[in-house]
Amino acid sequence: MGLKEKAVEAYETDKELTKKSIEKEAEIFAEKALKSLKDILGEECGNIEIVDKQPGATSFRVDGILFEVCASQGYPFVNVIVNCLICGNKINVRVFNIKDIGKALVEPHSKYDCDRALEIKKESDDEKNVLVLSTEARLLEALKDFIRENDCTCSES
Repeated sequence: MGLKEKAVEAYETDKELTKKSIEKEAEIFAEKALKSLKDILGEECGNIEIVDKQPGATSFRVDGILFEVCASQGYPFVNVIVNCLICGNKINVRVFNIKDIGKALVEPHSKYDCDRALEIKKESDDEKNVLVLSTEARLLEALKDFIRENDCTCSES
């Protein structure tokens, strides 16, 4: 066996070991993630379907609701993934209990964080600014007319 074949074989062997290691790590994390999710959902959590398994992140679907459990500094945390009712973007909302899940479903994120809400607010503010400027311009013109009319009457007297 030549050098080229040995190098390719070593690479293929390492690639296979790395793949198995990643799969094992993903499986171990998925088990921990499932426990974390069940802790939040309680005993009657229904049918839990694994959507995606990665080392450090696993996605689940429970009764049509998408959850993602991720690890941060060695601790798992649970997010509900919902679509914003205003802008349609996918939002990750961190949840700690069943009440938080309900809030995430009803109020996915603050209207102050929503891109579309901010865009609508900016348009509204721009319209108000135009209205204020046009009101000020009309008042200024009316004042100028008043001064012109009264200035003429004052000088005639």
